[in-house]
Amino acid sequence: MKHILALDLGTTKFCLAREAKEATTSSFAFVSVKAQGMRKGMLSDYLLAKEALENLLRLAEQQFTQRIENIALGVAGRHLKGSVQQTTNNIKDFFVTKRILADQENLLRAAHETNEEVLHVLPIDHKIDDRPWTTNALGLSGLKITSRFLVICADKFYLRDLVSLCNACGLHVEKIFAEPFASAFSIAKDSTSSTNYAVADIGGGTTDVIVFKHGKPIGV
Repeated sequence: MKHILALDLGTTKFCLAREAKEATTSSFAFVSVKAQGMRKGMLSDYLLAKEALENLLRLAEQQFTQRIENIALGVAGRHLKGSVQQTTNNIKDFFVTKRILADQENLLRAAHETNEEVLHVLPIDHKIDDRPWTTNALGLSGLKITSRFLVICADKFYLRDLVSLCNACGLHVEKIFAEPFASAFSIAKDSTSSTNYAVADIGGGTTDVIVFKHGKPIGV
């Protein structure tokens, strides 16, 4: 059985969720405590937050009957920024491969400023030379590829504070997710490509929204 643990440090409560995955089924369990040291979805008092997180971990280890060490961390707050960005590159050997699509994403990741951490680069569509935009360019041929992505960034130093908090409580952060994206992936991943919708993550201190057009993310 595989366990996936996700931590949410919210304004009003700290929550740890566990998904237990077997071959064909999954089960979920949650533990929460009253939040401390948070203001409008962001860490404001390190020591108070550490006390609340330690309390959460004690309760979770009792309920889950396992030691908790590795977690995925969800983040929210005003420091999150989303923007549609594009990059253009020559197509090596004139044929679009998975590697070329990955290189398009890596170009955007490398271009960001030192105070920002890129959390997600979500593909929207691609254009080969002067042809119409397409959501899947894999296998097409041409001279140049232009790709558009929704890039979600966070304050790098704030993330460092959160990771430091988790480390001080004996946790290793394996992955960091922007909470509006995590919420959308959980509840809207089966939506069709023709659907336009917005997903709102309404918390005690902040409301985060991600917008989809034709099933593709276009704004946060």
